[in-house]
Amino acid sequence: MNKNIFWLLAIAFGLGLVIWSLGFGLGGCSSPTLENITSTTSGSNTTTPTIIFPSFTSEFVYLTTAAGLSTYDLNPSTGKLTLKGTINDTVEAEFGRIGFACLDPSSTFLFTGGWIFTPSSNYNSEIHAFKIDPSSGVLAAPKITAVNYLHNSIVNLAHNAAIDPLGQYVYIGGERPLISIYRLNSSTGELTFIGSKEAPSTSGGSLFTAVDPTGKFAYACGQYGSQGFQGHILGYKVNSITGELAFIEALDTSIIAGVLTDPRKILIDPRGKFIYVEEYNFTDVLVYQIDQTTGKLSLVQTEGIGAGIGDIAIDPLGRFLYVATGDKATLSRSIKVYSIDSITGKLSLSATKDVPAGSQYIAADPSGKFICLAPDNFVAVYGVHPSTGELTLVDSLETGTINYRPEIVGIK
Repeated sequence: MNKNIFWLLAIAFGLGLVIWSLGFGLGGCSSPTLENITSTTSGSNTTTPTIIFPSFTSEFVYLTTAAGLSTYDLNPSTGKLTLKGTINDTVEAEFGRIGFACLDPSSTFLFTGGWIFTPSSNYNSEIHAFKIDPSSGVLAAPKITAVNYLHNSIVNLAHNAAIDPLGQYVYIGGERPLISIYRLNSSTGELTFIGSKEAPSTSGGSLFTAVDPTGKFAYACGQYGSQGFQGHILGYKVNSITGELAFIEALDTSIIAGVLTDPRKILIDPRGKFIYVEEYNFTDVLVYQIDQTTGKLSLVQTEGIGAGIGDIAIDPLGRFLYVATGDKATLSRSIKVYSIDSITGKLSLSATKDVPAGSQYIAADPSGKFICLAPDNFVAVYGVHPSTGELTLVDSLETGTINYRPEIVGIK
């Protein structure tokens, strides 16, 4: 064989191998949740981004209200809502309320936490488990699976819950500055109390919890302190065998304070790189970067929202942060959509949607196509523009009662 031809063939083979390997590395083995942006060519010289949404055969909205727990079918193509039924999940007592609702990672169970007051027993805090029918979304009758941990004879009234990505452990934050830890039985939904982790100060306050998508770290935010209430963020390493929490060294004593007054909610982006904290008093959203090795946090951005914050939610594809706001003087309400920089985690305002007045609670559906808004007396669905995050009203139904937080489950 001619030497020149031999070397030309060798070089061509080598280039082909490199191109093949690059193509495999870029598109072959990434997470289906995060592998959502591709490029398509429109016309001769124009390339536009296309979002590939995760596919779900059905989706359901679970809305906690003053009357109990309502189930809606959410059409995964159109976003239209259909009421399927309501369960009275308020405990038979003089006062009762559902404090939160959350889903396990397998979408097998919906958990609600609430508290009751009776003249005989004073306050009590219960966790209920509902098994989800995957074909219809119908919930089985509630099962009282746990009475939230009593600390020094004081009930830790449940405010929220976070479940690790493998569905093994549940971390419940309440009105006391401690986290109650439970082991979750994936077959029955039963919770077994393991223990609790106290904040450095046990004086007053409350904690709201979150677990990162890798399951290595857990975080909590809240307002407490022995010398007046201050805002804090706590970081923990999660023991994957026992579910127990250990303070991350840098946050043990100094924590992260000073810039916080009253943090109400903590969210972690789907890649586990950034934390977003709702600062209630200063109407800010704080952005922190997570050290992937140590779990330590570093402040990236303080984004002034410019109005009272009612709730925040994060896009499951990591594109947007949704902030429900309200102006106390004018009673005007809106949802602000912030684009998330995938490299830095920073926020930039992308769109604003005026919405009806009332308490604002929002949730993003797992496909990334819709968000659900639950102000007073009705529930609404908005379509999300895949590039700008701009919101368009798709459907709205009256509920006839005061609403609290919605949760959305997708069935594949």
